Amino acid sequence: MKTLRKNADGYNYKYTDLSEIHRYLEEESITYWQEVETHENGHDYIITHLVIDGEEQKPIRGCRVVLPPLEGNKNAAQEQGSALTYARRYSLLLCLGLCTADDDANLLSKREGMDKPITKSHIKILEAKAEEYGLKLDPQVFGKNSIEELTEGDYGKALNELAKMNK
Repeated sequence: MKTLRKNADGYNYKYTDLSEIHRYLEEESITYWQEVETHENGHDYIITHLVIDGEEQKPIRGCRVVLPPLEGNKNAAQEQGSALTYARRYSLLLCLGLCTADDDANLLSKREGMDKPITKSHIKILEAKAEEYGLKLDPQVFGKNSIEELTEGDYGKALNELAKMNK
């Protein structure tokens, strides 16, 4: 997967805004929509629906929407909007296995982090997706002997391959 640059400033830190994530998704032919769902625990969560190569994926529950405390003269509607946007942004990053970095050459070295091994969470997502489609997840497609050898660079390709094999 690609490391996205942090391209926006706010609240005394840099972050990757939704337009930067959308730019990446367009390059990868991935579309999505999101909704807010109230869980049985009473908290709201962002639910992300991905469409990869025209194939709708199983919805993924992402970040909990945490409403910030209102202090002073803050506008409640703006604060709620900010909280929703924050949860949407990070839910997308999480479900796609994307990471963000400052425009620092040292952070973007090694093919922008694509050589890092994928996490156990990513492996579970790939295995679940293969099982859902009734397919075998074959790491040899990427020149690997086991799923654990897959890298972040292989993750997006693996999701796309599974979607193509399911057609």
